[in-house]
Amino acid sequence: MAVLCAAVAAIAALVASSVTHASAATLNVSGSGIVTMTNQACTTASLAATAPAASAAQTTVRLTGVPAACIGTSIDVALRASNGARLSSGTLTPAAQGQNAVPMSSYDTSAVATVAVLLNGWWVPASWTAPAPPAAYSCVSVNASLQPTGAPCTVNPTGPFDSYGSPGSRQGHGTFTVTTTSANAIVSLNLNAAPLPSWAKGAVGTNGDWIKVPGYSCSELPVLRLYANPSNGGKGTPVYVSFAESASAAVGGRICPAP
Repeated sequence: MAVLCAAVAAIAALVASSVTHASAATLNVSGSGIVTMTNQACTTASLAATAPAASAAQTTVRLTGVPAACIGTSIDVALRASNGARLSSGTLTPAAQGQNAVPMSSYDTSAVATVAVLLNGWWVPASWTAPAPPAAYSCVSVNASLQPTGAPCTVNPTGPFDSYGSPGSRQGHGTFTVTTTSANAIVSLNLNAAPLPSWAKGAVGTNGDWIKVPGYSCSELPVLRLYANPSNGGKGTPVYVSFAESASAAVGGRICPAP
């Protein structure tokens, strides 16, 4: 009888330990009272998280390392700042192994310090790598339909890069030249990177020689993407941008915020 009691006590202790260390979302109590755990293979995962690009209004997290055993189960992701505050969260049910794009509430990639991930209710190790900041300026040669041609393309700052005013109401402008043998080019400018001033740009415009590419959204700021306006002289004209710290400031040829 003493042996039987000892065996029962050992089983009870094992079950209690399992409940303590397992995620409650993965526990199932059967009608017989026996506790079982499911999808334990997901707990062996070690995930890496990043964003598609650096942005003040990113809406996606890219995960790598999701094991095959977790395909078809839920992934819950939370991003946190260095002080522990939650910045964003999202959920995905992956359909394939490998990299998975989790839709998130809008967040600033520069504010993220850590990421927390639940795979089907199990906490798993996950690391956050901030995406590389965009280049200060770059360009891609395109045809008249704005399709890449593969031809060389160069963009160079020519100035002046004036900045004036007091913090909160600063304004400025700058110019760039573009060289390509193709019919046109798409130019990407990081408006917060040198040689432009580093303060945040609330309003942005051009003189109309270069205009925003189709599909461009102001949520991409500080990156501005432009192509040469065929009606205003085309690719041979300099890229001129004007900007202001305040979103309500008057800038010519306003692009952001949308006029």
